[in-house]
Amino acid sequence: MRGRRLLRSARAMGTSVGIALSVGSAWLAPVDVAGASKSVGVKGGAEQFFVSLTTTGSGVAVFTGAFTDHGAQVSAGTGPSFVLSKGSFKTKGTGEPPFKLNARSCTGTFGGSTTLTIVKGSGTGAYARLNGTFSATVTGAFILPRLSTGRCNESSTLADYPSIGWIQGTGHVVFK
Repeated sequence: MRGRRLLRSARAMGTSVGIALSVGSAWLAPVDVAGASKSVGVKGGAEQFFVSLTTTGSGVAVFTGAFTDHGAQVSAGTGPSFVLSKGSFKTKGTGEPPFKLNARSCTGTFGGSTTLTIVKGSGTGAYARLNGTFSATVTGAFILPRLSTGRCNESSTLADYPSIGWIQGTGHVVFK
């Protein structure tokens, strides 16, 4: 039960990259850049993204390649959603990132790999017609608070303790 609660909290942290982020499962999603592709004549190509995760379940996102944009990654269902300066889009991932908890120090780490697919029709603005898939890796660490008994408080939410995470991915996108 205690591991499940921690895992749910981790998911709320912006998890959904499949096995991506987490203490839960942070999923990252590709961005739909229909408008952005028109403005620079790009129809698709190689894309990469980077996300720094916070305890609030969101993170700063930067995309480079077939399109260039920045904004926020927010937690949403089965994968991360991205709200960027030129539009937004959702992704769907697979798997759950494994995490290890050191019960003596109440510290933990998480990490893993997953495939993220841009959810068809989820894009807005420049990303209204974006399609594609990314391979992503998530890593991070956290410190849990202690109960008065000295045990780790695994029922805490991520906002209750320090944590940091990183998601990085590469893939191919097409504007259809």
